Amino acid sequence: MPDRRDFLKAAGVTVAGSALAQPAAAAVNAAVSTAAAEPPQTAFLDANPRWVVRPFPLHRVSIADGTVFAGKRDRVLRYAAAYPVDRVLHNFRVTAGLPTPSGSAPPGGWDDATGNLRGHFSGHLLTMFAQCAAASTNAVYKDKVDQIVAGLAQCQQAMAGRFSHPGFLAAYPETQFVQLESFATYPTIWAPYYTCHKIMRGLLDAYLLTGNTQALDVVTRMGDWVHSRLSVLPRATLNRMWAIYIAGEFGAMNEVLADLHALTGQQKYLTAAMCFDNRQALFGAWRTGTRSPACTPTRTCRSSSATCGCSTGPERPSTAR
Repeated sequence: MPDRRDFLKAAGVTVAGSALAQPAAAAVNAAVSTAAAEPPQTAFLDANPRWVVRPFPLHRVSIADGTVFAGKRDRVLRYAAAYPVDRVLHNFRVTAGLPTPSGSAPPGGWDDATGNLRGHFSGHLLTMFAQCAAASTNAVYKDKVDQIVAGLAQCQQAMAGRFSHPGFLAAYPETQFVQLESFATYPTIWAPYYTCHKIMRGLLDAYLLTGNTQALDVVTRMGDWVHSRLSVLPRATLNRMWAIYIAGEFGAMNEVLADLHALTGQQKYLTAAMCFDNRQALFGAWRTGTRSPACTPTRTCRSSSATCGCSTGPERPSTAR
């Protein structure tokens, strides 16, 4: 029976399928919207106990030519093939004090040169390139993955000694993370761990989907840094940090660190993942079977019998997404 580590490695290429499944999202969203207007129900599905869920590689999936799905896939592949690597790395190089090539510019938007979310789009782009590399035989995507990972590793090395831990890597200084621990709010800071997650996820995808071992080295160093910052903080401080809208939004940091634990076997990454347990908002309600004030049917909550599940957003009803 494969363990979580084996499953992650085997399932890595299946992550790329998400890049090809966007047309299905509209149908899913429509179903969710319809369900939101209906009373909560408990659903049961008879399952053969002999059934086993197994990952499968992306090349086992084919899309018929001439379909809307093939058209969307091809647009993503063309976009990825044309996107400049130097744009992905620009803000990281500036923060690390490294030179930027002539004509280089940041991705823009939330990833502009001064934005408090800069670096998160670069993480998304790295995931995109890794998914494209898994979905295509064109070597251009793997080449871009390798160049970006090497560039991020260079930036991480250049930042070592300048911040609290040599594993730190971001497209801005460590200031936002420090300020969050003092409960700074938006717009002074903007979801630093959300951005951190996107970068770590991109690096893990680069490793899982393309086999780039340098990516695993960089992301484990980032995990070391996260552990060094958060493992020393009291639970009450962590709860308060994660409850701050939107400064405390942290994406799926707990998931990416749990994945890192599964891949490396190192307990410190699981400890770091547990630092992101928003116990005040979620786990109390799950333990008692009661509804949390932070989790109601108007906040993307689905109630089933005495259990309640909700989004990982902070405790503010008007901020559900």
